[in-house]
Amino acid sequence: MARQKNKLNSKGEGAKGSIESGSSDEEGQTVNDEAAIISEESTEPIEDDGLDETAKLEQFETKMKEAIDLASQKSAAGRVKALEAICNGLLKRYSPDFVDNQKMTICDLVDKSLKKGKGGEVEAAAKLSILLALQLPESEEVYKEL
Repeated sequence: MARQKNKLNSKGEGAKGSIESGSSDEEGQTVNDEAAIISEESTEPIEDDGLDETAKLEQFETKMKEAIDLASQKSAAGRVKALEAICNGLLKRYSPDFVDNQKMTICDLVDKSLKKGKGGEVEAAAKLSILLALQLPESEEVYKEL
């Protein structure tokens, strides 16, 4: 900025240049005032779609149940997508109660995919088995089952 002010002064706009240099303190205050306004706005709580925690949990469980149902379809590509959706759900939310209720179903899906699947399905099932074990407080049953 100093170079631009010097260029203005050298072009014969000395009075204008001196006004600009004198107002730099006021500009600093304006910038600081705007920063204070921005910081006040950022401290306000942000609502996520207006849903409370129980509604989010119900929505999560519904999506997970749908993905679990889709993981037993005939199409290999559909099973892979369903297994990946379950993995993504387990990565996004720690929900040991839900996973404990669905433990045997998910174990069966993983077991079938590991034994009969190929390529991407085996990879997704292996990833799901690890995430399943991480979600459960006592994962020894999962290790024994698989």
